Amino acid sequence: MAEIQGAVVAADINDDGKIELVTTDVHGNVAAWTSQGKNIWEMHLKSLVSQGPTLGDVDGDGHTDVVVPTLSGNIYVLSGKDDYSMVLADNVDGGDDLDLIVSTMNGNIFGYIGFQGKVIALTFLEGQNMLLAIVSEFCL
Repeated sequence: MAEIQGAVVAADINDDGKIELVTTDVHGNVAAWTSQGKNIWEMHLKSLVSQGPTLGDVDGDGHTDVVVPTLSGNIYVLSGKDDYSMVLADNVDGGDDLDLIVSTMNGNIFGYIGFQGKVIALTFLEGQNMLLAIVSEFCL
């Protein structure tokens, strides 16, 4: 990890009962550290990062996630434990606000409508167009 950029945030991100620190650097790296400075995990996001991470339970699994926006326009949601998922932030339901489509490493895909806590589980048939599937879920 190079020079730390933005805020350093602190929370129990891996459910061990202890506070960890999460940092980003200007080169697109994000890392989690113990309070003693031991590296827990580090990931390169393949894009420059201009601000520190934000913490919250994005996927509704009861565990803290690490949210990092990049200068390329991607928003990464990383599991506090050791892996990551991808997030699309866009207006997919035609409303006046952004919605989130989150895909997790275990194959689940969730839609978060208007950041208001309404969550739907998206389902896909093999060969189905993803955008069509998202739109059809919102229209049900």
